[in-house]
Amino acid sequence: MATLKAGNDPNKWPQPDLAEVVNLCSMIAEKKDWMGKRDAAMIAIIGMFGKRAGEVTRLQRKDIVIGPNKIGKLPLAQGEFGIHFQIQKAQSPAKKRCKCGKVNSAKNVFCSECGKSMKNALLIPKKRAPVDKYKLTALSHPLARFLFEWLKEIPRSSESYIFPRSNIDVKQGEFPDRTSSRPVWNTPLSRRAPWRVLQTVDKSVWPHLLRHILANELTNRKDKEGNYVYDEKSIIDFFDWSNRNTYLGYIALGGEKRAAEVGRNVGDLFKG
Repeated sequence: MATLKAGNDPNKWPQPDLAEVVNLCSMIAEKKDWMGKRDAAMIAIIGMFGKRAGEVTRLQRKDIVIGPNKIGKLPLAQGEFGIHFQIQKAQSPAKKRCKCGKVNSAKNVFCSECGKSMKNALLIPKKRAPVDKYKLTALSHPLARFLFEWLKEIPRSSESYIFPRSNIDVKQGEFPDRTSSRPVWNTPLSRRAPWRVLQTVDKSVWPHLLRHILANELTNRKDKEGNYVYDEKSIIDFFDWSNRNTYLGYIALGGEKRAAEVGRNVGDLFKG
């Protein structure tokens, strides 16, 4: 996995082929126990969809749908599957409540009602709520096999977490006894779990690097005429970026339908 090694500066990160992520998942799955299958599937989802670790670890069995079917408002054709992610987005800006009871913008220096200083006013933090996002790709995606190999082990209950904790409590930095541990299906892994898994393979690899690899590949993919395959809006929707600055950082404009077109073609990146 030397080609995946990177430093702290994103501008100096390497641009390896996505097939490297397939090799990474294969190395994790070599453990040939339930934890190896679980961990490989978890990293595979991050590699397929470029999602953040916390958006992946809390997935439940009901969040994965195989076509022909529908997930959210997205139709799934034969040979496709979709995943329902919940993205944490800020719903409202921070506010401050003056002693007079008036709620002001957190930027206000003086209360708009009584005119007094807001220096010691009560801060009301930003409200956050999950936003539903639906992504799809092909069952033939090279990384999909790791996910579906693990899904065979998961109880049919729709509430079962796809990436459960072990029944053996361990201290930070330690790992459970793989021979005697069992999955606790109603308790998900923490968002740091993908990082710990990758560290066992290569200490220079972390989850966001996989997101970077996919983002770099999609934003820079061109057709034979030299035109970008995906437009700016499609890429932003696929990765659920809040603004275009991140997109611009990857190349030196919708909604879910357009993002779905990106997902349908991600598997083609592995073809010559």
